[in-house]
Amino acid sequence: MRRFRSTFVSLLVLGAVLAPEEVFAQACCAAASAVTPARLSRGERVLVGTELRVQAVVGSYGADGRYSAAPQGASETGFAESLLIAARVTQRLQLAGVVPWQETRRVTPNRAELGGGFGDLNLGARYDFVQQDEHRRWPGVALLAGISFPVGRPPELARGPLATDATGIGAFQLHAAAGLEKRFGHWLVGATGLLAQRLPRSVGGTDTTLGTQFSGLINASYLFLNLAAVAAQASWSSEGDATIDGAKQRNTGRSVLNLGASGVVPLSPRVRLQTSLFFTPPASSLGRNQNAVAGATVAALFVF
Repeated sequence: MRRFRSTFVSLLVLGAVLAPEEVFAQACCAAASAVTPARLSRGERVLVGTELRVQAVVGSYGADGRYSAAPQGASETGFAESLLIAARVTQRLQLAGVVPWQETRRVTPNRAELGGGFGDLNLGARYDFVQQDEHRRWPGVALLAGISFPVGRPPELARGPLATDATGIGAFQLHAAAGLEKRFGHWLVGATGLLAQRLPRSVGGTDTTLGTQFSGLINASYLFLNLAAVAAQASWSSEGDATIDGAKQRNTGRSVLNLGASGVVPLSPRVRLQTSLFFTPPASSLGRNQNAVAGATVAALFVF
């Protein structure tokens, strides 16, 4: 899994001690966007932004879950610049899209290579059946759905020997998720469960299908009354074994634990800045068939 959630602790200034309930509700929305950048807060109609990401591979997990540090003389660094777009259709429904451009630099003892290109395009929708500040006793409830389009270059079409220009998985991917949010004073806590299914594709006359993927995310955000927030989160992702020509391939499934935190601060009523650090714990039994990474993101978001 290429995507990992953030690990960052940001210093922010606490605003006024007391504020009207409406302002506090807006702060809750800002806290939620600390976890999901392309998410509209209450009263916002359109969001346009850009996110920059850098991450380095620090090790890997084998099929048995054993962690190994990156070998000496070898390294992998990934970069991504993404365009984020979101639009509110109704008070409860919003649509979002992510258009990524990716670069990868790989180094071995005998070779170094840099490549990149457009990554897979992602489109999604969020519908808030119950908004988190709508009822004092009940949590907010939202359903999310999305699709990833395989516009990135798949691994088998990579042109370099180290495949640094491979930027996609080569298959359509369908997403469905449910999320809960609840405020407790200055704290907003949330949980999200997501299912992702990659559709079959043919590679060299062989039909392949990646396993169904389940991801769970829990997060807690602290709300400042100046609409700033900090958040900590943990996520677990697990993917079943791949299928080749209808036969399950044992020990090809993947899993990984990610830890992180993030912060969002408004620079003006229409501009907010989000930044984060993230990492995969380098310990055995916390992943399988997956790289362990550490990195950072920064995003500038413009809302209307």
